[in-house]
Amino acid sequence: MVYESRLIRRFENLFKNCMHQVQESLDYETLASRLNLLAAVRAFGAHISFSESGESLVQISDIKDIHTGGMESRAVNGMVLMGLLDSAICAVSIARLKGRRCATVEMSTRFIKPVSSNVVLATGRVVSRSGNLLYCEASIVNKRGRPLVQAFGLVHAI
Repeated sequence: MVYESRLIRRFENLFKNCMHQVQESLDYETLASRLNLLAAVRAFGAHISFSESGESLVQISDIKDIHTGGMESRAVNGMVLMGLLDSAICAVSIARLKGRRCATVEMSTRFIKPVSSNVVLATGRVVSRSGNLLYCEASIVNKRGRPLVQAFGLVHAI
């Protein structure tokens, strides 16, 4: 019994060391390619990447009818915008956590102006971190850099 528990602890330590090495070597390109395989990202028709400064970039390059709102409007639907903003918040959190899984536990969104361009880009950044909690923000801006939609989220590392 003692031998088995030592063996289990040894295996757990080896696994932790291996995961630590993987997390330490995780680069933005590798992480983005993994995130782009997620079903939700593909269903949105989105693409995730990272800026040189570490901000997450989540973009839909071709807005289709399925992305647009009701009321005979060509504006992008709020559900789609919130999905992009949440993806940006989670992607930048996963990057900051060096590949660890996480979940958005709270998110507030401000819709300032309608988004009606054919390309939509959400940018996410970590504002602060306290242990396993990250406070993040994400935004969608127009061509002049003025905010159209902003989100603030609390993310918990799993």
